[in-house]
Amino acid sequence: MRREHVLARIAELFGGWQPGEVVEPDFPAPPVRTRRAAYVVNRPGSAQTNIVVANPSIKRTDPDYFPFLVMHTILGGTASARLFMNLREEKGYTYGAYTQLDARRYAGSFRATTEVRTPVTGASLKEIFYELERIRSEDASDKELTDAKTYLTGTFPIRLETQEGLVEQLVQIRMNGLAPDYLQTYRDNVQRVTQEDVRRVAVEYVTPDRAAIVVVGDALRQAPGDSRLRGHGRRA
Repeated sequence: MRREHVLARIAELFGGWQPGEVVEPDFPAPPVRTRRAAYVVNRPGSAQTNIVVANPSIKRTDPDYFPFLVMHTILGGTASARLFMNLREEKGYTYGAYTQLDARRYAGSFRATTEVRTPVTGASLKEIFYELERIRSEDASDKELTDAKTYLTGTFPIRLETQEGLVEQLVQIRMNGLAPDYLQTYRDNVQRVTQEDVRRVAVEYVTPDRAAIVVVGDALRQAPGDSRLRGHGRRA
């Protein structure tokens, strides 16, 4: 299919549409959390416990996005990241443990997630918080930084190989107000991140003492093992 044919077809189908006034949404800023909060949802008979530890995060256009992206990749973005290696490879508590960075146009969230055997719920929370604190207090190693950059720059072109993938990236650029050259500068922006950047964004944005903890599972069979589920909490 040739470009001119596509443009002609688009004009035929949508040429009569007239643009309307675009009203910029005015969403309130996310509330500032001043302390940790735990929410335990009892699901009797559940063989596993679902755990989410979350904080508000940055907007997609924040200058710290790429340092945050690299930090997230080191902490929990892949199957060789710190969380995965700790909870699965070393402790054997789960099949997988990851972090998720969801940075959008007006706000974002950052969360650590896993599903663990019910009896090791408390022990798993302890290790999650250990890794959240460690990324704040210790510099990433040279290998961790290199591996994260290699992963991000290596997988990015794969997302552009199909028409669907390319369109998705173009939609994200438009929706999130990114620079027109975002695709062209992506690799350079990743490579520019330093160990100091990783530590700085971890200290600023990864705040375990103000995290929201959500635990879903059989509450009667969960061995607490961690004070983070006691106090400031709710049960459902």
